[in-house]
Amino acid sequence: MTQNLYNTGKLSFLILIFTNIWCINTQAQTNIDSLFDSVNTHNLNHQEALNLNDGIRGIFYSNPIQSLQYAKKLDSLIEKTTWTDIKAETKNSLGLAYYVNEKYDEAITNLLLALRRYEYINDEPKIAEVLNNLASVYQVRKEIETSIQYFKRSLELFEKLNDTLWIASVSGNLGGHLMEYDLLEEADVQLSKANKLFRTLNHNIYLGFTQLNQGSLKVKQGKQNEAITFFNSCLSNVPYDVNPLIHAVAFTGLGQAFLDQGNMSEAKTNLLKGYAISKKIKHKEQRKSATELLSRFYEAERDYKSALLYQREWSTLQDSILSADQDERLINALKAYETEKKEQEISLLSAENEIKDLRIKNSNRNLILSLLTLLAISIAAFQFYRSRTKTRKLNAELQGQKETISKALVEKDILLREIHHRVKNNLQVISSLLGIQSRKVKDDSAFEALQESRRRVQSMSLIHQDLYKKENLTGIEIKGYFQKLVSGLFETYNISDKQITIEADIDDLVLDVDTVIPLGLVINELISNALKYAFPNKQGNINVSLKEMDNELHLSVKDDGIGIKSPDEVLTSDSYGYDLINSLVDKLDGELSILCDVGTQVKAIFKDYKKAA
Repeated sequence: MTQNLYNTGKLSFLILIFTNIWCINTQAQTNIDSLFDSVNTHNLNHQEALNLNDGIRGIFYSNPIQSLQYAKKLDSLIEKTTWTDIKAETKNSLGLAYYVNEKYDEAITNLLLALRRYEYINDEPKIAEVLNNLASVYQVRKEIETSIQYFKRSLELFEKLNDTLWIASVSGNLGGHLMEYDLLEEADVQLSKANKLFRTLNHNIYLGFTQLNQGSLKVKQGKQNEAITFFNSCLSNVPYDVNPLIHAVAFTGLGQAFLDQGNMSEAKTNLLKGYAISKKIKHKEQRKSATELLSRFYEAERDYKSALLYQREWSTLQDSILSADQDERLINALKAYETEKKEQEISLLSAENEIKDLRIKNSNRNLILSLLTLLAISIAAFQFYRSRTKTRKLNAELQGQKETISKALVEKDILLREIHHRVKNNLQVISSLLGIQSRKVKDDSAFEALQESRRRVQSMSLIHQDLYKKENLTGIEIKGYFQKLVSGLFETYNISDKQITIEADIDDLVLDVDTVIPLGLVINELISNALKYAFPNKQGNINVSLKEMDNELHLSVKDDGIGIKSPDEVLTSDSYGYDLINSLVDKLDGELSILCDVGTQVKAIFKDYKKAA
């Protein structure tokens, strides 16, 4: 277990839980001394290292200074071994030893080393444990976002591992952290969860730690009766010799709760108990909290002399803590300065020695280098002359080839444009012939067939017309092509956009000619069908969508017209139009579907399509 105490202005505490850390009596320290004495007579073995590590954790709170000395000694011994798992474990313990001694920078350094080593051997339970430990240290340093992030990462990993004890521990820690920053409802949820799990596990000591934090939470919420219940339960569950600091905090908490209720007799009794224990164990932060509350108590009792005495003691403790922090920062700064200075001196000496060595070597090599340099210059000059002559010749040849290629490309471009122009003209001739022929046909169905053929020819003619005019001779901008196609269809059917509107949602795609021709014919057929059959009264709307998604083209043509009876009848009918559509869809490796809920919607998905190069 571990705890750290915070000054909330009245009651100062927050208990953080680290499983496998116990606060044992002085017998534990005697056992550690015996183990180290034994190690001095022979080489340390694996089991002895584990026993020593557990023993050190057992005195974190009963003797924090000694625990740090032992942790450093064990870490020094383990670093000489090849036991990767114990190396990680001793770094973890050393980080915690620094933590309980309020040396937070050193704690983070060693805990991060432990984390990297556990990640290297992929020990997930230990990774989650160190994340919890790091969160606790960052919490003390008031780095809120970082600490919450580490707590949540730890909790997620323990939940994945289904480790109930650790889930309860980290939930309790996270709840205490949220409580510290007045996120009381969230804190209550986490602490209640920890309380329930520790009860299930029959883990009274950890339950007591959680109840202590719950008592603090209830004080903050103004629920003093509940706070008193939690504090008393904590005192019952955690024996004094296991962790006297817990008792100092709990009695101080009871004193504040009774003081807030106006029960002055109980308030005095408990505050004095908390003060006496914190003074005995020399815990300045907790003693400072107790003196502040005692000063408040005596002020309420109008015993201003006693109130002033405790206020002065509080002020002295405050100054002492601030001074200690400043001294530590100054010492750390001086250490860093001296270290940097020594490193610079070493670097300077090394550089000077290197310069001397280089001068000696250079004096022996100068003559040889001069001769070699002269020879190299002569060879380079000769090679340069030969290279320059060859380069001029190659440049002349490349220039000639470049001109030939450029000329060929221009001729190819002219030829392609001429081909597209002639194809477009031929298609227009065919369209005209079909138009002339249709005027001489008296049968309505034959007339309609000729007109449909003419529209199909015109849709292809538009493609070659675009290719003839554009820079890109292999691709069609599908959005512009669609607008021209629709305009031509409206003109053919003598329909204005005030009668039937078309709304288009088409991606900016430039497609290959071999894709646009079948795609254009499909769109032509579907819009033509809608214009011919969907709107007997010549009023309605058509929605066209063409989107590229997941390496597929998705086409949808939807109208709000009279609809059709059954999609199957259309797909299996003898209609030449849908036979043509099915054939074209198959050409592009597509799938066709028809919906007829409201109006008619035809969907096609094309997998085999090409964009312009």
